[in-house]
This record gives sequence, C-alpha cells and structure tokens, in this order.
Amino acid sequence: MSANPADCCRLSFLREVEPEHLQPFLGRMQVRDVPRRAFLFRQGEVSDPAFIVVSGQIRISVLTAEGAEMTLDMLGPGDACGVAGLAGAIPRISNAVAVRPSRVLAIPTRVLSTLLAEHACVYHHLLSQLLRRLTRSLQEQATSATQRVYTRVAQKLLALSEDCAPGNPARALPRELSHQELARMVGSTRATVSRVLKKMRQQGILDEDPTRRHLVIRAVDRLLEFSEGTDLPQTSGLTILP
Repeated sequence: MSANPADCCRLSFLREVEPEHLQPFLGRMQVRDVPRRAFLFRQGEVSDPAFIVVSGQIRISVLTAEGAEMTLDMLGPGDACGVAGLAGAIPRISNAVAVRPSRVLAIPTRVLSTLLAEHACVYHHLLSQLLRRLTRSLQEQATSATQRVYTRVAQKLLALSEDCAPGNPARALPRELSHQELARMVGSTRATVSRVLKKMRQQGILDEDPTRRHLVIRAVDRLLEFSEGTDLPQTSGLTILP
C-alpha cells in the first residue's frame, strides 16, 4: 500500500494544521517502512530526524552499564519518538526497534521545530503526549523503587530480629528500633519505611506484642521471601521517597 506524508500527517498530532499551512513542509517529510526487528534509530546516533508512528509498534529501549537491554516504552500509531534533537545537538538517548512491521513518518528536527513554533496546536499535542509518557514512566519507576525498599526493609528486619520465647515461632524486633533509624539503615526515608511497615502489618507479617510493646515478625517465611525479592506485594498504594 502506498502512502504519502499528507496522509500520514492526518493520522498524527499534525492533523489540525490547515493543509495549506502544512503543504510547504511535506516535501521534507518521508514515509518509511520498517521491517520487524529492524532499528529505526540507535542510541548514540545524531538525533535527527524525529519520527511519528503511522502503523505497527515500536519498542524504545536503552542499554544499561552492564550491557543489558531495558525497555522504556512501547509506541503505537500517533506516537512520536526521536525528538531529543529539539533540545539541541545531542545524541539519541535510546534505541527504537520495530516489534512488528511498521510505518513511520520521518520529520527533520528543524522542520518539526518550525511547526512547533508556528502552530500552537502541534506544540500542545506533542507536549501532552510526552508528558503522559513521562508520567507513566515515573509511576512505573516509583513502583519498582518502592519494591526495592520493601526488599531492603525485609532483609534488615530479619537481620535485627531474635527468637521469642521457646515454642514461639515469631521473632522479636528491638524495642528501640524507630522508623527513622530503620530508614537510615536501608537508605530510604522515614515516610516510605513507615508505609512499608504499615503494609506488612496489614498483611499480618508484623504485629505488636502487647506485653512488651514492640514489633514481632509473625510470618517469618513470607518476610524471607520478600527479602529475596520474590513474591513482592503490590505496592501501588505506596508513595516512594527514596
């Protein structure tokens, strides 16, 4: 199926630009077909041009210091990528690979910059799209970070605990252990640690010994699983302040 830039623009955030205003830019745009598993661009390349996904799906990823690939986002029709060049002459900060056969509209960064400056609707649509993706990414990072705090807290509680009375499977925690002190031990904040401890109490893992007025670990096996990073609870209700 053939396609031209004008048709592709109507499927993106450029659709609100009047045809006569868009016409001078179309000759510098290019429709590209990207085979499955092919790179649209690579991390470190010159950040030009920008792209709008017309059809298919594009995976955005980065390489970690250890050489592992980490997926940051999955983009579909109407999504923009490769726009870092709008901030200046900086290299690509990620990789973009077609998950399945895809079609994209390539727009030189200078052309996109002019469209943003001359048409407020383009600016607002692109800004809204990028902010939504940034918000989603930050929420995912917050959940992941909270789970890491959960693991560190579990490890520290087990290390600090001691056996209760003979025949009692629970383990006691030091009476002087404050939320602030525990936060310092695990490299987090008091607010985050307090939320993690509250979650553990709600799940029946921790409880307060009414006779000695200190916390005890009731479900040692579950806490051990958490300390190993397995079977972590859902932490969407926690606010992370690492």
